[in-house]
Amino acid sequence: MAPEIGASKLFTNKESMQIPGSSWSSRHQNSRQHHMQIMSVWKANQTNFSEREGSASMPLELVHTDVCGPFRKRTPRGEEYLILFIDDFSRFVWLGLLKHKDEAFEKFKSFKALVENESGYKIKSLRSDRGGEFTSNEFFDFCEEHGIRRNSLQLELLNKME
Repeated sequence: MAPEIGASKLFTNKESMQIPGSSWSSRHQNSRQHHMQIMSVWKANQTNFSEREGSASMPLELVHTDVCGPFRKRTPRGEEYLILFIDDFSRFVWLGLLKHKDEAFEKFKSFKALVENESGYKIKSLRSDRGGEFTSNEFFDFCEEHGIRRNSLQLELLNKME
């Protein structure tokens, strides 16, 4: 099972902008310098998130999730998808690697156990784009059994348009 990487550890080596365990060839030298310039501009223009109606008022009250991929290159262990969990309250990000999208449910169960054990809070609501990896009956049953509301970004957007 691949280890999860917290957002604070994603770019631990700012000089090379490397993800731990990755390699960076010399042909990327110019793009690395360009990337560093972009990151400098982005950091300079960063602002705090504003308070907004409906945002979480405590940790794990609302967790956003999505699966990204497949990526052109696989990891050395064969993972080609990334699953992302974001706590709406703290904005803390957890990342997990997947070989197949159908591993998302198991990864969510591991994530849930980890964050609830470490924080003492329970996940109250999960928001996704209703991609196929989050729509199985098994996933819905698990959420219902554990008192986790399912929010769909698509449904929320439709409600706002009415």
